[in-house]
Amino acid sequence: DTLGLKAKLNFCYELNKQRDPALTAEAKKLLPFAKKLPKTEEAVRIYTLVGRGFLNLRDLDSCPKYFDLAYKNLSKAVSADAEAHLNLSSGWVDYAFGKSNLGMAKYTIAYKLYSKGNDPIKTAWVLNNMTQVMSVQQKFDKALEYAQKAVEITGKSADTVTYAYNLQTLGEVYLLQEKYKEALNQYKIAERILNNSKIWTEVTLNNIKLSSCYNK
Repeated sequence: DTLGLKAKLNFCYELNKQRDPALTAEAKKLLPFAKKLPKTEEAVRIYTLVGRGFLNLRDLDSCPKYFDLAYKNLSKAVSADAEAHLNLSSGWVDYAFGKSNLGMAKYTIAYKLYSKGNDPIKTAWVLNNMTQVMSVQQKFDKALEYAQKAVEITGKSADTVTYAYNLQTLGEVYLLQEKYKEALNQYKIAERILNNSKIWTEVTLNNIKLSSCYNK
């Protein structure tokens, strides 16, 4: 049932968007389909979603197995979007395990694929992650370039929450460079957006960053 499978995949993507912990269990229910549909779009998306579910739970040790299965199922039948999402997700795990160069290589692939597909919001997601890698490697000029580009892209979109996240990332780059006034400005704008969106967990985290700027 192709339509039924697509509906279940769409449901899983919605759970992923909401960072809902139910994603892991729901995506794992689709694993039998992935085994029956090797080298297909569906297989890559299913394995990526299972890995992504564990990633959202911060169970990083469980992620690589499923991302590896997704990579093994890549073929010409798989869309650029599915391949980009795999590289974005797998790259984050590499970064978390301290393999920042490998993570950056995967982010670069994702960035090119999303850019080709003219998907500005997803392109901005990748730029946000690339900023974090450059910050860890203390390449602050590059980090600033990526962060500013992500803010510019999302500032023109209706996705105000992603815009707020990118403002926070830009603020972190300024904070690392001890440019406290500039960092404070980003966090203040992000605070207004997050308050309006009523995302209270992120509001709390943003307030911690604001306090850090004031203390400096």
